[in-house]
Amino acid sequence: MMVLTVVGVLSAQETRRIILPEQRRLEFRAPEQLPRARLPNIPPPQTVSNPPAQSVWKLSLDEAIRIALANAEVVRILAGSTAVASGQTIYGPAISNTQIDQSRAVFDPTLQSNNTFSRINQPFGNIITPGPPAQVEIQGIPNQGFSTSNGIAKKFITGGSLELDVNADHDRQDTSGLALNPHTGNNTTLSITQPLLKGAWSPANLAPILIAHINTEKSFFQMKDSVQGLVLGVIQTYWNISFAQTDVWARKQQTEQGQEALERAEARLAAGFGNEGDVAQARVSYEGFRAALPKPGYLMKASALP
Repeated sequence: MMVLTVVGVLSAQETRRIILPEQRRLEFRAPEQLPRARLPNIPPPQTVSNPPAQSVWKLSLDEAIRIALANAEVVRILAGSTAVASGQTIYGPAISNTQIDQSRAVFDPTLQSNNTFSRINQPFGNIITPGPPAQVEIQGIPNQGFSTSNGIAKKFITGGSLELDVNADHDRQDTSGLALNPHTGNNTTLSITQPLLKGAWSPANLAPILIAHINTEKSFFQMKDSVQGLVLGVIQTYWNISFAQTDVWARKQQTEQGQEALERAEARLAAGFGNEGDVAQARVSYEGFRAALPKPGYLMKASALP
């Protein structure tokens, strides 16, 4: 489980550990802790290609934001009627967080074991009779050997390193008459190195870990900024739709009132109380209102809740 905690740039206690632990947490500097909340399972969002079953979908702003966040593995920012990819995903901070482990792995101890098996049979000629002609017998003494080297190495945060190796050599010849056959030799080597200038002391060696922490923090806040942009885009689009619905309603009222005014002017003309100018003026107003009325299908069938 990923835990978000408030920590410093580098803890002083971390530098005193012989083996630096694995980075299992996403650490960033924040004034408060962010609780982990599980989003409920919801059906696929209703879109133009997947319209709602009812004629009017009463969608609240909170539900619109929740649907956007539940389907935001790749964060997209709404720009007008289109969605533009922000380049941020929910996996970005977790991927950056692994760089901390890679930087710390430099100080992990390493164990190595090298084993070499050999068999040497060098032929040589042995003159049996000087001749002429000389009789020569080709002989050889097989030599079988085994070498092993096992060691452990550790790099410290001061830049120094320690290496401990245990070596053993075993040699046996397939012949008789030798006093030490087979014979085994072994030795142990211990070496400690500490640079005094380049790469010396903890600030220079812990710099990659610090940079990895900063990159992880940067990635987190970039994703946070993208998510906030996504929420802002949803809010703006939601109220744009609400405004468009209100605007359509107002234009319908204007059209209906313009039609009533036209019918009233025509009735007054028929009764002898009006003139052609009033009728013409009412007709022009009515046709203007009707022309400004959006066509059917201009808006999605969604109703915003107050």
